[in-house]
Amino acid sequence: MRKFLNISLWMIILSLNVSGDSGQAIYLRTCSACHGPEGEPFAPVFPPLSGSEWLKGEPDRAIKIVLGGLAGEITVKGKTYNGLMPAQGELLNDEEIASLLTYLRSSWGLREEAVSVEKVKAIRSNFKVKSGEGNLAEDILKEHPVADSSLLQDIRYRGHRGDKGRPIWDPSQNVKRLKELLSDFEAFVPNSGKEGQLIEKHRPYCYIEMKAKFTAAKSGKYVFKAKPGRYITFKMADQDKIISSGMMIEVNLEKGVHDLTIINWGHKWQGMGLYFGVRVPGEKDFINLSMGKDPNYLKVSETKTAYYKNLMKGTGPRSLLAAFPNELALVFDEEKCDISMLSCGNTIDVNTHYVGRGIGAALMEGRSVVYFHPEKSECRYIGRQLGEQLAPTFMYERDGFIVDDKFTPVEPYSLKRKLTISVKRGVNSKARFLLANGFDFKKEGNVVHINASWKITFDKDPVLEVIKGRSVLYLPIGKTGAKATVYNLEYIYNDEQG
Repeated sequence: MRKFLNISLWMIILSLNVSGDSGQAIYLRTCSACHGPEGEPFAPVFPPLSGSEWLKGEPDRAIKIVLGGLAGEITVKGKTYNGLMPAQGELLNDEEIASLLTYLRSSWGLREEAVSVEKVKAIRSNFKVKSGEGNLAEDILKEHPVADSSLLQDIRYRGHRGDKGRPIWDPSQNVKRLKELLSDFEAFVPNSGKEGQLIEKHRPYCYIEMKAKFTAAKSGKYVFKAKPGRYITFKMADQDKIISSGMMIEVNLEKGVHDLTIINWGHKWQGMGLYFGVRVPGEKDFINLSMGKDPNYLKVSETKTAYYKNLMKGTGPRSLLAAFPNELALVFDEEKCDISMLSCGNTIDVNTHYVGRGIGAALMEGRSVVYFHPEKSECRYIGRQLGEQLAPTFMYERDGFIVDDKFTPVEPYSLKRKLTISVKRGVNSKARFLLANGFDFKKEGNVVHINASWKITFDKDPVLEVIKGRSVLYLPIGKTGAKATVYNLEYIYNDEQG
């Protein structure tokens, strides 16, 4: 009798879950390599499952995707993805799929109903994949549409290709509009402090204009930002101004729908688009609202420095990006043995390399990006060492100096830099170490302001000179053979100005 009861008990347990694994265990074994152990992917080319609208509502859509995979362009939480998810129908049985989806639909902020084994069996019995790659996203969306969670609706575009290009839509209207826009642009230039120099260098000859309805899900402060290398006219509520690369505008909005106008300026039509983002109340990151391919930013750890080595716009081919846990990042040019970029916030848009199969140069993003443009010099890169939080110390020889260049992130937006500099034999005893040039530096004692967002503090007084109209920042160094000179610097980002 006892033997019969034991057999019956095991049959009941097996009927609940043939694999014996929980939904979480199945997820970690099958899905976490792409989607991350907590529903947030390591590589930004994969869509998140945490809070995904694709898991909400009836489970039919999710069941079909697990059974037959998914191919094509989809939008998840306001970002666009275009990849290929392999089918799992042959690897997972009905009980495992039901357990997996029940776990996903009740985790990371979701509170959807459990998925029954009978539901999975019924869909599997009538299910057939139409494409060799798996379910096509457009077919899945036709049968099971996802609720629109986008911030922009009723989007309308118009633009002008410039003097040598073919105008689109109404040419006369666009030429007239372009003249009005140019007038606005020139009115903006004096505010930049360049006294008209910007007009000749950046005068645009074409534009794209977008009008849309922006949905504010709740009342509060919304922050809009222009992407690097762009001039954007922003019009919403009481704001009507032109902002340049990386600049931000704060707008207080009531819950509801608001009219939004965005205009992007350009010199040539090729590559034109609308590139901007928004940070909604209560959130830390910006949501991309660009017309075109969504950016996928390099994921940065909260405890360790992340590294990226590939072609980056604005620096040399032998450059290394170090993204620190405190949101600051620098790019070190190993060919010129110097910093080439410094930024805060989002780092590299890896779309170019992941989606573009390695072609092209990735853009450095961020709330404020500083381009140092180091000059070519006699140098030799020796290597780097990793310290706490995997922060780097670069070792190199440059212009007769032997240098250990150590960086340490400090909360909230600060980066300490310890330069240990020795003079090689035969070098002028009055030699000075070139730190940076080309900026309109402002020196106040041991503090040097790079711009409104960035400043450098020094433990020893640096030398600031103007040579042929250019500001040059030097560090005085001791005599040949003397003890190494140590400078402690700190790069500080002012978030309120950024």
